[in-house]
Parts: sequence; C-alpha cells; structure tokens
Amino acid sequence: MTLLGAHFPTTGGLENAIYQAAKYNCNALQIFTKNPRTWKEKHLG
Repeated sequence: MTLLGAHFPTTGGLENAIYQAAKYNCNALQIFTKNPRTWKEKHLG
C-alpha cells in the first residue's frame, strides 16, 4: 500500500487538518505537537 499524505495546518482546531486531508483523499496525516523549527516546547497538559 502506498501512503499519500501532507502537512496541513491545525489552525482553528485539529479536526480541520483531518477534514483537509480527507478532502484531498490522503490516507496519511502527520501532526506536529510543537513547532519543528524551534527547540522550545509548550506543555501539552
């Protein structure tokens, strides 16, 4: 099986990224819990 996915923004909520992935018929979605360009991390809890 070939995976097709992309990076989608979570602006406005995580569900929006999922809806966008489905719109483009992606069967994979990667979500970052922090900005990958910085070492600073926010507490998730």
